[in-house]
Amino acid sequence: LAGINMALWDVKAKAADLPLVNLLGVKHKRIRAYNSCGLWLRNDSPEFLADECEELLAEGGYKGIKLRIGYASPEEDLKAIRVVRNRLDPNVCLMSDFNQSLDADDALRRCRVLDDEGLYWIEEPIRYDDYASSAKIATEIKTPLQTGENLLNPIEFQKAICSGISDYYMLDVQRMAGGSGWMTASRLPEAREIQISSHLFPEISVHLLAAADNAHWLEFVDWAHPVMHDPATVEGGFVAVSDRVGNGIEWNREAVERYMVQ
Repeated sequence: LAGINMALWDVKAKAADLPLVNLLGVKHKRIRAYNSCGLWLRNDSPEFLADECEELLAEGGYKGIKLRIGYASPEEDLKAIRVVRNRLDPNVCLMSDFNQSLDADDALRRCRVLDDEGLYWIEEPIRYDDYASSAKIATEIKTPLQTGENLLNPIEFQKAICSGISDYYMLDVQRMAGGSGWMTASRLPEAREIQISSHLFPEISVHLLAAADNAHWLEFVDWAHPVMHDPATVEGGFVAVSDRVGNGIEWNREAVERYMVQ
């Protein structure tokens, strides 16, 4: 249903001969982005993470990048963070993501250890739907928590906000019931003062963030680029919102055929 909803918003924008962001009510011409295309958990030296980090930042002049953590021990998490942090310009934001890998007690211990490491946020240390434990962690640590990519609709988003489970929220346009669900969620009275980031789908999410008063960060991945004509790019750490009619997505039909599984 979310896919159909996103397609219908594209159709509506094209019928109005407008870029989607104009139809939604443009607030921003461009959105700052962080690179989320790498820095996965590795079994080799953290120096490789630092090398990769430099390469990823250089791709679009990024001022933010995400590091995955949740190694076997807190010491390994610290080592990865510090090696990467030491390679970064002080003005670059380093986000971290546990991907729901910890139980509540371990998460609180590890988050306390990470509190003085200069992280921009700590993302999903525990199961996204353990609201009580997440609220406790958010209260007891200094580093902002980030969550939301697994919330399935605006009602669940509202419950999460009212439970105080996080400082920042990132919405997934597919799980949030398409563009309509996203806009309903981001405009909830409880969400007005909360900064909203995106999860994946940057081609659609950039329009939605650009139409939001509380836009925060665009999570940028280039995974769809091989099957697209003229995909979005990052320059100076920002993605410009497409001025093409509709959502701006144009498929490379030849590439789609080439990659299709028969």
